[in-house]
Amino acid sequence: MLRALRDNPKLIDLVAINLLERNFPPSLHPDILEAVGLYLGQDELEVVFRKKRDPRFRDIVLTAYFEQCAICRYDIKMNGAAVALEAAHIQMQSAGGPDEVNNGLALCVIHHKLFDLGAITVDQNMNVHVSERFVGDWGRKLHDEFHGKPIASPRRETMAPLPQYIHWHNEQIFKGVVA
Repeated sequence: MLRALRDNPKLIDLVAINLLERNFPPSLHPDILEAVGLYLGQDELEVVFRKKRDPRFRDIVLTAYFEQCAICRYDIKMNGAAVALEAAHIQMQSAGGPDEVNNGLALCVIHHKLFDLGAITVDQNMNVHVSERFVGDWGRKLHDEFHGKPIASPRRETMAPLPQYIHWHNEQIFKGVVA
């Protein structure tokens, strides 16, 4: 195996991409790669990640939430397009979560990252929970401003997150206790 990696350094990239895709949400990939000192070409990442994802997922989720962050209601647009607003999978795609509106939340880039890290989650009543492990001045501000508060509702009740995805996120990702 070591010889194969030495003979073909691209195998390291392929293994890294495979590990990332199977185990971590895409919003964390750049941070993980940087932490281990591995720098992959963006084209390689795009080919692997884009071919498996439904390109309509982002538009469907953002439209469902009125093109605003479900947590903080951030809604900046430029030339009619949402800026720094993303469709977050509640249950990661690599863990069997589908590209469906009921498995998505429209989140600003900050809340998406915090959601993927397990610093925040939502409960079955669609209220925000902030992990007690999230500390510092901004951690306190996040807790004071959003903990226990409801997320924005989607356009239609049929677009709301399904309980099984919320449960999965709370059990597998959230770094705290959801009462």
